[in-house]
Amino acid sequence: MLQLIYGDALQGVVEHELLTPHHLQLIYKLPAAVKNVFNNHYPFSIQSHQSSSLINFDSNNKDVLYAVFYPEFVTVLLRVNGQLQTIQQFEFATPEDAVYHLLNLCQSFETVAANTVLTVSGMIDIDSSLYQELFKYFQSVNCKVLPDNFKYTEAITQHPAHYFSHLFYCASCV
Repeated sequence: MLQLIYGDALQGVVEHELLTPHHLQLIYKLPAAVKNVFNNHYPFSIQSHQSSSLINFDSNNKDVLYAVFYPEFVTVLLRVNGQLQTIQQFEFATPEDAVYHLLNLCQSFETVAANTVLTVSGMIDIDSSLYQELFKYFQSVNCKVLPDNFKYTEAITQHPAHYFSHLFYCASCV
């Protein structure tokens, strides 16, 4: 089914995870070389997709729009009234592209962007045009802080907390 929807241009290994507490099955593809590295170097490791950890992100909050930014893509989680709507990844080339995807998700799931609190993590600078573009459409944009349940080295704390917060939140959800 993945190949029917997305084509077979990107070769890889299809993986799946059963998320029993959520009554979901996560299906994804990853490059065979990545899979082989983990299998060869860490044969007894338990591997899971980022979405498996994100599904529990900020679970006490009924309404969540959370975006993890990387240089050329963003991973977005949307929960409305306590119900998971989507965890999806989008490629973008410009700040406007990234904002378009966020606005499109809000519209698709009948959420008013202007009334939605957007929480961001990852590689986004607060002085960037991307960050400024977000404020044009979202009334509140918050940077996620580091969780309290870890001790951090100076190498981590000398950078903005939101650069690494998503990694530590995912680690604490496992």
